[in-house]
Amino acid sequence: MATRIGIKSIKVSIPIDLADFPIQIIPPPGTPGGKNMAADLTLHTPEGVEVRFSLSGAKLMTLGKIIASSDANAGGYVVVQGRMAKGVLLEAGVVYQPKKAPQAAQQAA
Repeated sequence: MATRIGIKSIKVSIPIDLADFPIQIIPPPGTPGGKNMAADLTLHTPEGVEVRFSLSGAKLMTLGKIIASSDANAGGYVVVQGRMAKGVLLEAGVVYQPKKAPQAAQQAA
């Protein structure tokens, strides 16, 4: 028999391949009001599971600067993080995780 434990939400971290992330939603640097905008996004799986969340313009602009300063051609992941409740990601944040080069990955191991 399974024991149930009541919780308020679930902390999640969802990696999205950079090639699949809609980079065009990131306001270009210096965009008037860019930090005050928000982008509403929905992630979906082939099985039909959907997760909705919103990212502020300030978070997106920071993400854009990080991606621009890294080797985006090598690829990486945009990682969306937050607390999930009823299919909505609350207090969503976003970070960029570049892919490790094969040599660097072997040296780290």
